[in-house]
Amino acid sequence: MGRRTDGLLAAVVLVVLSSAFVASDAQVSIPAFVAGCIVVLALEAAMAPHADTVRRWWARPAVRLGSLAVAIVLVIGGALVSPTPFLSAGIGATAAYLLLLGLVAAGVVQPVAEWF
Repeated sequence: MGRRTDGLLAAVVLVVLSSAFVASDAQVSIPAFVAGCIVVLALEAAMAPHADTVRRWWARPAVRLGSLAVAIVLVIGGALVSPTPFLSAGIGATAAYLLLLGLVAAGVVQPVAEWF
């Protein structure tokens, strides 16, 4: 659990997203990529005031594995239905999350729970 586990799970999702991106021959959509970045940062900010509750839920292995499974199913569905916007947004969101996680780990940015 913790940043290392979060980073590993996000990296797995990024590999799945990237693989689906290549397999579906999707094109890069900058607006969708940016939208994914904004959405993940907005979600982190929205959850910040409830960090203890989120941490308790996320500590459960079933929640982490279930979230990973749902993410993979969504990637597959998005790749089949509308690959360019969906996968671009997913890669943007996951990349922004990993960047945020790295900046927090490096001490450059405060942990999200301390934003407000």
